[in-house]
Amino acid sequence: QNDAITVTVGTSDYIQADGTFTGSAAAIDVNDAFTLSGGTFISTSGTLSLAGALTISGTPTFTHNSGTFQFDTNAATLTPSTVIFNNVSFTSAVVKTIADSQTMTVAGTLTLTDGSINQTTIPATGSIAAQGNITQASTSDGGSGRIEATSTANQTFTGTATQTAGLLPIFEIDKSAGTLTFSGTIRTSNNWTWTAGTLDAGTSTVVFAGALTITGSHTLNNVIFNGANVNYTIANSNTLTVAGTLTLNNGNINQTTIPATGSIAAQGNIT
Repeated sequence: QNDAITVTVGTSDYIQADGTFTGSAAAIDVNDAFTLSGGTFISTSGTLSLAGALTISGTPTFTHNSGTFQFDTNAATLTPSTVIFNNVSFTSAVVKTIADSQTMTVAGTLTLTDGSINQTTIPATGSIAAQGNITQASTSDGGSGRIEATSTANQTFTGTATQTAGLLPIFEIDKSAGTLTFSGTIRTSNNWTWTAGTLDAGTSTVVFAGALTITGSHTLNNVIFNGANVNYTIANSNTLTVAGTLTLNNGNINQTTIPATGSIAAQGNIT
C-alpha cells in the first residue's frame, strides 16, 4: 500500500476471511463495519479509523504495526477477540459497546476523547485492558463498560477533566508490578476500584461526581466529591487516604454496612 494514499472503505464494510492485507503507513478510513475471521491483517503504522462495528473471530493473525485504531462516528458493538491493539482512541460522541465477556487489550495509549464505552449487559465483563498510558479529556462521557489498568510496566493516567466535565467508565487498578502515576484532573461517576499495584497520585485531582462505590484501600492526592445529592459508598473495611485536599461539595459519603469501617483518612486540608 502506497503510504501517501488514504485507503477508504465505504459503507459496504471491510470483510476479510483469508489472504493478507498490509496497511504500511497509509491512513485507513473504514466507514462502516470491520470483520476479520481469517487470514492476516497487518494494520497501518498510522491511523485506522473505524465508524462501525468491529468483529474479530476465528483464528486470524492481526498485527497492530504500532499504529492507532480510532473508533468514531457511529454507535457500534466491538468484539475484539484476543487480538492486541497498540494505540486506541475513542473520538466521537456516540456509544461503543464491548461485547459480552470480551476484553479489548490496548498495549499502547488509550485515549478517551469523546463518547461512552458500555457493556452489552451488566454485569457482562465487557472491558478494556489498558496496558499503556491512559488519557481522559473533559469531553469523555463514561459508560457502563470497565477499564482495567493491568500492565506490569509503569503507566501514566493523564486527565484534562474539570470539576464538572469528563467521565470515565468503571475503572479498576489491578497491577502486579510497575507504578501507575496520575496527573491532571480525572473525573468519574462510576465505580472506582483499587485491587493491587503501586499508585503514585502525584499532584493530581480525582473528582467523584455520581453515585458510586470506592473499593480498595489506596492513596489519592486531592479528592473532590462533587455529585449533586448522590450517595458515595466506601466499601467495607476499606480506607481511602487523601494526601492532599479533601473537598466535600455535594452528596453523602456512606459505608456499605454499619459498622463496617469504610472510611476516608484525610491527611491534608478539608473543605
